[in-house]
Amino acid sequence: MKIKTSFRLTFHNSVEYNLINIIFLFIMAFSMFNILFWQREKSEILKTACKLSLIMVFMCEIFYIMIHFFTHRRFTGISYVTFFYLLYEMIVTSMTNRFGIFGYIVDGMVWPLTFITFEFYAMYTDRNTIRKQLHNMMIVSMSLCTLLLINNIRIHLNSSNHGEFGGNVGPVYFCLSFMGLILLLGSKKEKIFFAVWFAVMILASTKRGGFVIMAVGLCGYYIVNETRKGNALAKIKKYIKILFVGALVAGIVYFVMVRLELEILDRLLKIKDDEGSGRIDIWKQVIQHFSASSTEKKIFGHGFHSVPNEVQPVGHFIYAHDSYLETLYDFGIVGVTWLIGIVIWLCIQLVKMIRNKKADASTLTYFIVEILVLSAIGYFFDESRFILCVAVAWGISLGNGLNRREQLYQKIEGVITC
Repeated sequence: MKIKTSFRLTFHNSVEYNLINIIFLFIMAFSMFNILFWQREKSEILKTACKLSLIMVFMCEIFYIMIHFFTHRRFTGISYVTFFYLLYEMIVTSMTNRFGIFGYIVDGMVWPLTFITFEFYAMYTDRNTIRKQLHNMMIVSMSLCTLLLINNIRIHLNSSNHGEFGGNVGPVYFCLSFMGLILLLGSKKEKIFFAVWFAVMILASTKRGGFVIMAVGLCGYYIVNETRKGNALAKIKKYIKILFVGALVAGIVYFVMVRLELEILDRLLKIKDDEGSGRIDIWKQVIQHFSASSTEKKIFGHGFHSVPNEVQPVGHFIYAHDSYLETLYDFGIVGVTWLIGIVIWLCIQLVKMIRNKKADASTLTYFIVEILVLSAIGYFFDESRFILCVAVAWGISLGNGLNRREQLYQKIEGVITC
């Protein structure tokens, strides 16, 4: 019995370790295929590669979660809530939009399962092991992705309408998600290098939301990071240093934007005039369709991705560009209540982590900024795309805070030696 217990634990740890590697590689492969697809939107090969990558991630995560349950015999409270909600979304989609059920399984379900998978993994794996395991894959794959993005930026800047519309630079939002992983798992030099490199990409893309996330998110990261160190006087000195460096960086960025005639500030100032690049018109149409829906549809929704399929705002297959509106229409009042609850829950976890001076509180601060901005102006929660790397980092950050590795091995040691 003692030998069997030890062998089973070792075997499951080995399988889980390899599954995490496979899942992470396919997530990064999906990111690369997605960037290339935005350059060649008619490529069926790249479209298929994106779907196959998500299917592989989905299957490996289901397998991982099953192994985790049979090994540890427990789930977290948030995972139970998420499982029940995913079941709810699947039932609604199958009953109201039968053509979207496959798309929901391989797209809508992937990011919540990614969060749960990496939370479970981080709960029973120490930080150094996670860093050693994922670090090299992260650096290589992110470097490849950002090199591929250069062509998207080139196409965007060479287009006649780059000051007004997103063009081909939608995938630049991958940089924002990559930045969070770098903050979580990278070295100090890597954080500085990628922060500068991603800032350049965001500036060149003229993306207003990306600019706000990089500016506010990184400031929040460094401020929260410093709250864990030193006494009150030392903290004040560090805050002054952060303000000084921030002002210097802001001056340099402003000079570059003026010199290169980048239009981010102009686009921020006239956001009311251009109605958020047409977002307000989209929101109005979605709200009108929702208001005209039956009471049943208002409560339970129309099914996964009903906005682009049924509403088709401004006559195109596009999303609501607001995750809460999209969820309200797709999954009703029940769905949007769950989504808002998840965001509030994450904010509560952040406050607890800051109070307890957890090492990952600063990284979660960056992600909270990204969540609040992208969920309000984009399709962040609506599909498993930009959110995938974010879900990886959420899981690791929150799983580290719940780490039960020491308790587990004390328990196993007692079983083996008794």
